[in-house]
Amino acid sequence: MDNIEDKDIVILTDEEGLEHQFIIVDMVEIETLGVYAMLMPMEIESENEDYYVIMKVVKEGDEEILMTIEDDEEYENVAKTIEELYSEED
Repeated sequence: MDNIEDKDIVILTDEEGLEHQFIIVDMVEIETLGVYAMLMPMEIESENEDYYVIMKVVKEGDEEILMTIEDDEEYENVAKTIEELYSEED
C-alpha cells in the first residue's frame, strides 16, 4: 500500500487470523496527533449499525501503513475530534 486514500479497500487481519475487508471512508488530520483513517467494514452485521474503526496512518519510508491506536487517551481524543468534525457538517 503506497499511499492510502479515501475509498481505498483494505484487508485487515484480526487477532484470530481472520481477514476482514474495510473501506476507507475518510482521512482526518489532527494537528497535534497526526493522520487517522476511518474504516467501515464491507460486511455490516446489522443495517442500523454505524460501526467505524479508527486507525493511525504512519509513514514508513515511502509507504503509509495503518496502525492500531494502542493509547486509550489518544484514541479518545481522536474519536472526540472526529465526532466534533462530523457534527459540524450536519
